[in-house]
Formats: sequence, structure tokens, C-alpha cells
Amino acid sequence: MKLERPPLEAFFSPRSLVVYGATDDADKVGGRVFSLLRRYGRSVYPIHSSLDLVAGSRVYRSAMELPEVPDLAVLAVDAKVLLRQPEESS
Repeated sequence: MKLERPPLEAFFSPRSLVVYGATDDADKVGGRVFSLLRRYGRSVYPIHSSLDLVAGSRVYRSAMELPEVPDLAVLAVDAKVLLRQPEESS
């Protein structure tokens, strides 16, 4: 299998990124990260469960909705969200 890019290039120089927990609030990690990444001209997609816009950008509910597959994801959400157990189905 031939790789399109060197193995770590997507990590160190991603073409597109997704920020889970992106927000307009500069006091929160998701707000700072999203704002800084957009400054450098990358395709940055915000994902948030309850917002419709972040810094004028459409917010997606999941990575499945994105127009492209991102090279890198930033998780800027509360640890309780990441550690939450899925609800048991009966």
C-alpha cells in the first residue's frame, strides 16, 4: 500500500481539522483552540451538541456530517462527556 503523505505529516501539518467542543467563549479551551486554528488558514470544522454557529461557521453535530475527512481532531470537551457510559438498551 502506498501512502499519499508521509506518516506523520497529517499530524504536524493537517489539511483539515475538527474541534469537538468548539465555542465562541475565548475563556474555554474549545474557543481558544478553534480561534487559533482558524487564524492559520486551515479548514477547521466546529462540532458541538447544542450550538448552530461558532465564529460565523456552521457547527456540525458529528464528524459524519463533515464535507471531508479531517486529518486531525481536537477534543476540547469536559472529561465527564468523554467518560460517560453509553445508556444500556433493553
